[in-house]
Amino acid sequence: MMRNPDRLQTWTEVVEALKSHIENLAWERVPGVGRVIWNGELPLSCHLPIGRRQNEPIPVACSRSISSRASASTTGLTSSAQPTEASPAITETAPTETPSTIEPTVTPRVSSSTSTDSGTILSSRSTSFGGSDTTSIASPAASPTISPGVVTCQQQRPEGAPSGSQIANALSSQDQVATFCAAKFDTSDPLTQNFYHGSMQIQVHRGYDSEVLSYCTEGLNAIIDACIRNGADFGGIYRRGNQVFMISNLVFPNNPLEIGDDGGPPPPGVTICFDERPSDAPTGDQIANALTKHLALETMCSTSFPMTNPLSITFNHQYIFTTLERGYETEPLNYCLWGLNAIIDNCIRHNSFYGGSYTQGDQKYSVKNHIYPSNPLSPYDDGGPPAPTPTPAPPIPIDPGVAPGCIENQVTDIPIFYDLADGRQSLRNLIYRLRSSTCQNLCDIAHIQGVDSQYLVATRFGTSGCEIAIRITPDLELYLYSTGPGQNCYDATDKIINTCIPNYRQGWLNGPNFGEFYQLGTRAMNAPTAVHPPIARNHWSMLPHTEIQLDFIPNYATLLHVARYWELGLTAAGWELRAALAACYPLSIWDAGADPDRRWDQLFTIDWVDDATHCRARAIEKTLGLPWGSVMM
Repeated sequence: MMRNPDRLQTWTEVVEALKSHIENLAWERVPGVGRVIWNGELPLSCHLPIGRRQNEPIPVACSRSISSRASASTTGLTSSAQPTEASPAITETAPTETPSTIEPTVTPRVSSSTSTDSGTILSSRSTSFGGSDTTSIASPAASPTISPGVVTCQQQRPEGAPSGSQIANALSSQDQVATFCAAKFDTSDPLTQNFYHGSMQIQVHRGYDSEVLSYCTEGLNAIIDACIRNGADFGGIYRRGNQVFMISNLVFPNNPLEIGDDGGPPPPGVTICFDERPSDAPTGDQIANALTKHLALETMCSTSFPMTNPLSITFNHQYIFTTLERGYETEPLNYCLWGLNAIIDNCIRHNSFYGGSYTQGDQKYSVKNHIYPSNPLSPYDDGGPPAPTPTPAPPIPIDPGVAPGCIENQVTDIPIFYDLADGRQSLRNLIYRLRSSTCQNLCDIAHIQGVDSQYLVATRFGTSGCEIAIRITPDLELYLYSTGPGQNCYDATDKIINTCIPNYRQGWLNGPNFGEFYQLGTRAMNAPTAVHPPIARNHWSMLPHTEIQLDFIPNYATLLHVARYWELGLTAAGWELRAALAACYPLSIWDAGADPDRRWDQLFTIDWVDDATHCRARAIEKTLGLPWGSVMM
């Protein structure tokens, strides 16, 4: 209906005139809302309620509206082809539908002079009436009276879910979208059919049983691109005309992909329990707690494999051996924590076994009692056996006259005092504590006196061998290696300590029995000769010890910065250090107090001298417990 140029019309007259012609006008079905009647190029739209019977009067609700198609350059795609009132593109009788309270914006026709490349797809993000993000996709239309398609994204992916690219690739591989869109409908349901990839459901729906799925490829790809690949969701819904396309995760929020997909779930693992515990054995909780304390599982699962055996590695907690196996050298232990926890939970903590195995893919994890059916725990574990007495001496004792061999006399990088839980201890005392545990056949990190387990690594080898190592500097470890416990162990290690330490880095001694050997001292961290496998630096803490820094003001003063000073047990005024320095040369400058540099605890200022005899350097080393020769003045 066009305005008569010969006279002015009020809007009331326009509406009344429209009512008289309304049943002769073209109308378009808007899915889920009703029919929209177009009045030529007049920017009016009239919404007809859904559910009207054929012979009922047509109530009309008309309004002037601005639609997304009115600004095609940013929100929609227009076509130069325009329908006319005489030949509408879609004309149908309104079916009975549930009325909707939501009326989306209706797109009016635009001038035939407007033209946009039909191969272009534009999208914009806005908030939908349901509160979720909606992506409107303006696509090439098969008919100019069909509104642009709209994508609504759904099922936001949680942390740890497959990435958008992984899900999109799984759905798009092997031309799956084309296959879904070309499939024939089942005669039992000619309007809707479902397809599946893993637990991802792809649903296509059309309005009548002979309708061609003109927007299927467009719709599914719009969901995959907007919601999945470039979005944060598992799927979405695309509506255009009578056609609706949906992608959803049937096991939301869990991983819906197939085993074998990039990002898909792992193949199911198999847990087998063995070594049933006798009646006098520790409880499942006692064993499980011993195996999981101090982040033991996390440490094992992140440890590098030894070069000599890159496919298998074994750890022990006293006599419980844990073995990790993989299929090839560079394979990450993806199922390690899962597998070990499955054994501990299903076989030990909540069952009556000492251990079990877990197999997934080409990886296998096992926990086994090495002295089954005896108690495998440490005497210091809850539920462990009584602490043993020292093992009797072997038949052939060590010859008292035999001398150990000493290796390397460069020791300036080895601290001679350490800050332990029970106070400041010398290097010799620390080695004696390793000796006490090893020679009693207590190859365990739990109770080396005064040393927390985070600094220790204990490794069993052979039938009775043990190596215990402590990280003492960023690049050094202190270790004791013994092929067996007993009196020979005590005697041999005592000889090495008193002959070689601290003037040499290492010492060794052969025992009189077959295969008997002892060695201790300091070596490079993760040295090739170590029994224990290489351990990552961030998984092995360094034993605390005093550190210093010297700053010189030539011909005037020396500044001595000390870290961990308060753990030395010395006075705040530093009288012990002052007396040691004054015994070398008289002091003309002396000051002691808190260091303004917060990296250090205490700052000492002393006069500068040309100390050719190194007397002051040795005095500082002795008072602060630093390696001999480490202070240069």
